[in-house]
Order: sequence, then structure tokens, then C-alpha cells
Amino acid sequence: MTSYELLVDPQRLLRVRFLDPAGHTEQSLVALTCAYVPARGPDGKHRVAVEIVVDPAMQNPGVAYYCDPQRLQRHVIPPGSLRGIHPYLSA
Repeated sequence: MTSYELLVDPQRLLRVRFLDPAGHTEQSLVALTCAYVPARGPDGKHRVAVEIVVDPAMQNPGVAYYCDPQRLQRHVIPPGSLRGIHPYLSA
């Protein structure tokens, strides 16, 4: 089976800040994408969540690199936990 790699450009990455699930500690991740997605709440009702896709092996890239999509991790958080989204590299 053929494995495809993604070209990740640091100029297109985001720095995403959010509260941990307990709501006490702020975390910061370098994300390939950050988007609103449909989700089900604990009560089974349809809700909106924020999906953050990261490459855990490269949280501080300085140059473009290739990434195996199987390495990517997805974090789904409530929108109220989101604290900020900023460009990873400032011009």
C-alpha cells in the first residue's frame, strides 16, 4: 500500500491556545488545521466542537517538512475552551 506524505509549510500553521478538559490549565499547540466540526454532546444532542489537527512530532518547525498523515493527532474541544488562534510565524 502506498503512503502519501503531506508537505507542511510553517507559514500556514496556527498556534492554538485552549483549556484542558478539566478547564484549569491552558495548553498551546502548533496546528495544521483548526475548524468547527459537528459533534455529539454528553447528552447525545448535536453540538458544534473545535477540531485541532497537530503533528505531535513537530511542534516547533522552522522549515517546511513532509509528514505522514497517519502521524497526525486530532483534538476535539468545546468551543468555549478555545482561548486564541494566531499565526504560528509572525511576519
